[in-house]
Amino acid sequence: GLTGLIQKVCEEDPKPLNEIRPEIPEALWKVIKKMLEKELGRRYRTGYEIAADLNEVIELLEHEPLVLTEEQKLERMGELTFFGEFSKNELKEVSKVANWRRYRAGDVVFATGETEKSFIVLAEGNVAVTINGVQVGEIGPGECVGEMEYLSDIKRTAEVKALTDIVVLKIDEEVKAWASLPCQLRLNRTFQHVLIERLSKTSEALARALN
Repeated sequence: GLTGLIQKVCEEDPKPLNEIRPEIPEALWKVIKKMLEKELGRRYRTGYEIAADLNEVIELLEHEPLVLTEEQKLERMGELTFFGEFSKNELKEVSKVANWRRYRAGDVVFATGETEKSFIVLAEGNVAVTINGVQVGEIGPGECVGEMEYLSDIKRTAEVKALTDIVVLKIDEEVKAWASLPCQLRLNRTFQHVLIERLSKTSEALARALN
């Protein structure tokens, strides 16, 4: 009866939704489970928080995650220039938080004005970097995009769009939350090398344009 139902709601955890409907994504179940938490402090506090997590679920559904074993992830990461100086243990740390995603040609990976703190490393394909409608660069396999926004609180000033079908590793957790000190130092040094190389290329391009 009603008393029994109330007791279940108050005392028993709900059966996982994806056990009843296997096609329900795990990410969506996590959102629903948080909404059903018995302790108020563990539930969503605002509609904005719910919307933010649902947006992540939508992105997961739109950009199909790549299913790889841990060994396959480490092998593919080891082949990418960005991770060339990383030790095996450092690669394992990155692998734990990296989401492997597919995007189709024409998909926008990062939009101008976004404040999301994340960056990607391309495993396959190419992306265009565009500012105010003008393409200012093309990034290929083994290179990263979004490192400036990942390291700071600035809004994105450029759009990043897939020129071809692409596969990326996306990291959107703050580095201090997941990386050991050696891994943080390695990542920062790698970002520094990327920024220096891009600044050098920009300077060369400007010099050619002025001649």
